[in-house]
Order: sequence, then structure tokens, then C-alpha cells
Amino acid sequence: MITFDEARAKAAAAGHPAADYGWENDNVYVIAFDYGDELPPFDEPDRLVDKHTSELREVYGLLSHDPAPNLRPIGNPPDRAPSTMRSGVQGNHYRRRDTPERN
Repeated sequence: MITFDEARAKAAAAGHPAADYGWENDNVYVIAFDYGDELPPFDEPDRLVDKHTSELREVYGLLSHDPAPNLRPIGNPPDRAPSTMRSGVQGNHYRRRDTPERN
């Protein structure tokens, strides 16, 4: 099983600027990305790294659904779940998805 830091390094090696936080469940890490002062792409996928195989997958999902079930924060992510925001970070501002949360 790989660690979160190894998953971040794998994503960074694939050309993605990995942030120092994300989310996890028992099977995957959801990697957040830091784009500095640039805007993240509007149609940016969620990046998941399988904990057992270390496979990096890009997942295009529904706007109000988490990319994986039972996610827990790693590091110091924003208070919002990945289903309600893009995984990308622009400077100190988090780019939210354009649909409201569902109750």
C-alpha cells in the first residue's frame, strides 16, 4: 500500500502540481492540485490514486457527487468536500463547482 506522499509524487510526476492536502478512503487518495495564480481548467477531472496498485486515474464525475465514497480529509483541505469544489487551488482561493450542495 502506498502513502499519501507517494501518491502526490506519482501525480506530480505525471505533470500535475499536487497540493499538500487531499482526501482518502480505504482504497484511494483524491489528490488536490495547486495551479498557483492560474485558473484550473473548468472541466478538470478528479485525480484518484489507488492505494493498492498506485494507479493514477482521472475521473470525470457528476458535479454534486464525491469521486469516491466515504472520503476523509488528509492534511488541511478546505471545509468543503471534493464534490462541491474542484480539486484545483488558485492561489489562496478555492474554485467551487457551480451547483449548490444538495441536502
